[in-house]
Amino acid sequence: MSIKDGLMSMAGIFIISTAMFGCGSVGGTGSSEGGTAGLLSGNGTTAGKVGILLKDAPLADTSSISTDSPEISELWVTVNRVSLKMDSEMEDDGWLTVFEGTARYDLLSLQDNNSALMALAPVTAEFSGNYEKARLEISEIPGTNCFYSIPGGTADDPLNPCTDSDAHLLNVPSGKIDINFHPSIYLGPDTTQYIVFNLLPAESVKITDTNGVKGYLLRPVVHAYTMPSVLQDNGWDYIRVDELEGHIAEIMGCDNPDLPDTLILSPDHGGVDISIDITGTSIYLHDSDIPAACSLLQPGQELEVKFRISGDGTMTVDRIEIEDSFDKDHDMDDDLTGELISPL
Repeated sequence: MSIKDGLMSMAGIFIISTAMFGCGSVGGTGSSEGGTAGLLSGNGTTAGKVGILLKDAPLADTSSISTDSPEISELWVTVNRVSLKMDSEMEDDGWLTVFEGTARYDLLSLQDNNSALMALAPVTAEFSGNYEKARLEISEIPGTNCFYSIPGGTADDPLNPCTDSDAHLLNVPSGKIDINFHPSIYLGPDTTQYIVFNLLPAESVKITDTNGVKGYLLRPVVHAYTMPSVLQDNGWDYIRVDELEGHIAEIMGCDNPDLPDTLILSPDHGGVDISIDITGTSIYLHDSDIPAACSLLQPGQELEVKFRISGDGTMTVDRIEIEDSFDKDHDMDDDLTGELISPL
């Protein structure tokens, strides 16, 4: 694969529209600018959605891997923006920002059937059309991208992984990575598309030697696919998403039996809020099997949401873990009913 100023060409992409439905599902809310908005387009149709998943799926053919790449146990990459470019003769026109924030991932934790959901953004009629490429923007700030080497290299603090003395810091010559779509992707109202970006660590990290001083470059090599294509190619039943954490922006329906239980989650790493149907979903205190009632969820609480994506695009929430504490004045006798939790 040729690399010039961070510009990557895509190996192949297959376009399949999918639908999201059923209880325990995940959807997007907010606008392309990150604010909260309704999900109806101006013409009354339902806004479409575009999801961005990040993975590290090994190549079947490893002959292109450079021999000057180090052996990596963890690769921490910080993504600041993901944008999609509509077909247009003007380079500066038709950009749809689907993620903007600070998302840091260890790519090697996203192997097998693990992935990270970076964004699930609405697509209104205003942004309806065919899209010709995507742009990932990797942080160029020193100390925000790094790797650990085999054997046994791991970050002591996953929230600040590049501060350890044994972390190898990466220089990023160009943080903008363009992935061209062939053919183009249609996005619009009443459609849902999932794009999977596959970052390849072994091809992306290069060793440099300047006057006897060793250094490391990050020139991300990225392939792009739709999510069903990744599932089909790898024979998985679903992709498990372990990276969806954030705080409750709004909670609805838990005290009203006539409405679905719905929470709006603001992801920790930024981007638009995500609407989650949690009707019938198991809710627990973090790292425990003690159940909590939906009625106890409150705006501002930190949550970890575990869900999976099946081959037809349906997202099913399996478990919600509450990261922070409930009011300690609650009566502990109520804990046994499963209606109330108060930590000891």
